[in-house]
Amino acid sequence: MNFKREDIEFFCNGQPRHDINSYDQINDYSYAINYLENRLNSNQLSIGLWGISYSGDHVFVVGKNEKQKIKCIVSQVPTI
Repeated sequence: MNFKREDIEFFCNGQPRHDINSYDQINDYSYAINYLENRLNSNQLSIGLWGISYSGDHVFVVGKNEKQKIKCIVSQVPTI
């Protein structure tokens, strides 16, 4: 897709940048799970997690914390 041709623009003025907070990232997974659970057309029995590299470690933590809600976990080359 040619974003320039499609007249699509992206802006990010937020601070701080390049700040990796694993607790925030793990919470994002939990928020996404809760969102899916509250959708009327979602199948709560089919929620899975997938993470690559650093987030590959996060899916183990979230899977343990949310084990009643998660059907499967895929962790590709996790950083442990």
